[in-house]
Amino acid sequence: MTPNLLTRFAIRLHAFRWSLLAAALTGIVTFWAAVFIFVIPGKVRLGMFVGIAAPPIFLTWAALCCAFWFHPTRGFLRSDNSAMSRLPVSAAAGIRWYASIFLSLFVVASVLVPLFVLTSF
Repeated sequence: MTPNLLTRFAIRLHAFRWSLLAAALTGIVTFWAAVFIFVIPGKVRLGMFVGIAAPPIFLTWAALCCAFWFHPTRGFLRSDNSAMSRLPVSAAAGIRWYASIFLSLFVVASVLVPLFVLTSF
């Protein structure tokens, strides 16, 4: 995904950024509570539990990062940000591209890795 495409997504997601943060943190807390309730006593295997519970947490976190990083007027990676404006234009563009590639790979991995984990059982 290109930085411009993620900017368009961020415009839509920015209004829901605090809801996304609450959903991600709730998912993480629920995940660890369920690990202590089900996995440690041996009722469920950890790999199967991670394969089921991780994608919603990771996808919510990816949407949250997109909303905070790529919003055109409030994002951390915009060109007029205080830290980004001190960098040369090519370096700022490189950081935006690096972040967009990382975020794209994060989304792909959050879907594919649990499929591999679940098929190993």
